[in-house]
Amino acid sequence: MTWYSKVAWSQGMFIQPQHFQQQNRYLENLVHNRCLGITPYDWGISELRLDADLLTQGKIAIEKCRGRFDDGTPFDISHAEEGPAVLEVPEIQATTVYLAIPLRRNGMIEIDTADSMEGLARYQTKEATIRDSMSNSNNSETPLQVADLKYRLALDNENLGDYSTIPIAFIIERNADGKINLDEDFIPPSLNCRSSRRILRYLEELQKLMKHRADSLAGRISDGGRGTNSTSEMADFLLLQSINRYEPLLKHLALTPDIHPESLYQFFLQIAGELTTFTKQNRRPSEYPPYQHTNLSQTFAPILGELRQSLSAIMEQSATQFEIQQKKFGIYVAPITDRSVISNGFFVLAAKAAMSTDDLRRHLPSQAKIGPVEQIRELVNLQLPGIAFRAMAAAPRQIPYHSGYTYFELDKNSPLWQQLNQSGGFAIHIGGDFPDLELEFWAIKE
Repeated sequence: MTWYSKVAWSQGMFIQPQHFQQQNRYLENLVHNRCLGITPYDWGISELRLDADLLTQGKIAIEKCRGRFDDGTPFDISHAEEGPAVLEVPEIQATTVYLAIPLRRNGMIEIDTADSMEGLARYQTKEATIRDSMSNSNNSETPLQVADLKYRLALDNENLGDYSTIPIAFIIERNADGKINLDEDFIPPSLNCRSSRRILRYLEELQKLMKHRADSLAGRISDGGRGTNSTSEMADFLLLQSINRYEPLLKHLALTPDIHPESLYQFFLQIAGELTTFTKQNRRPSEYPPYQHTNLSQTFAPILGELRQSLSAIMEQSATQFEIQQKKFGIYVAPITDRSVISNGFFVLAAKAAMSTDDLRRHLPSQAKIGPVEQIRELVNLQLPGIAFRAMAAAPRQIPYHSGYTYFELDKNSPLWQQLNQSGGFAIHIGGDFPDLELEFWAIKE
């Protein structure tokens, strides 16, 4: 710990270079320790641009790069001449490119005054002309020795145990003509999502998927709120509500100049988890991979696949409401538009009248007759039995519950049932007095 201890300044002391060196180490260590834990994963790339022309020549060079190494050392390579030497890539395949600096080691030389970039000193000196910032004189400039971080570019096959490193690119291969092919899906450890074109493409893709799905859902929902498929409309409405909640926030994040990948991953998890309520059969989220700051490609790929699937899924309608048309002489008709429901579901008649639910439950089955629309007059005139139906203990969960309604289930074992496969629809004849009668007719998939 002595290497980072505070200098005990006192009057009359003989000041040497070591005093200022120790003071610098103390202050740097103080800032580093004070910043630890403020945010998780507080290292990585903030901005990165490689020289595209040199890639075609089999070389790697940095045009611009900003960020922070995993030991807390910030860096800013604003121009190519400030960065590491160009890396000549040999004919190899599948290798990672690292930006590296020597580790800070207690008791070791930190600044190299030699011209060579070899060695493990952390800094390299150079001469710079510095102007006096408090003087307007033309002679206020003076040469100073300054020290910059000693960067280098390295590959997987090199010994990097004495270096702090950040992976900045992944080489798929170097072609026979010398051109380097980089993995476009590679995402380096990042402090800012805007440093990765892949993450930006993820954001753009997700915005398009959300907008397309929201527009589609909004178009399907009827203005009245209770169309011919009220249950599916309710599911669509709730899904649209979720997407409408997240879509503006996603647009905001896409425009935010500084957003950490871990924060974005949290947001993606929240969206994916909520969407599974509507789009997965078990209504439960998948086991998503944990956030891996050193492997962002494998972190984001599964969750983006899940979001694509959820936002593209076609929600199955478990219940379909038939349109009921009132005819003369107490007859109601419900046309059949999908014959598959005749054999693949059960049918519910919901009724409401200006009378007690007990009276409605007791009298409606004996005073109403249900059958194929082509035979309803014959059934009524000859007093033949129709399709039986009986009161249900509660409203089926697949359809909306409305106060005051009584729910009846049709008997599919009735002799007339098979004739519905060739019928144009159901017909219901009401023979008794049921004031202010309201009817709903539902098919529920089993």
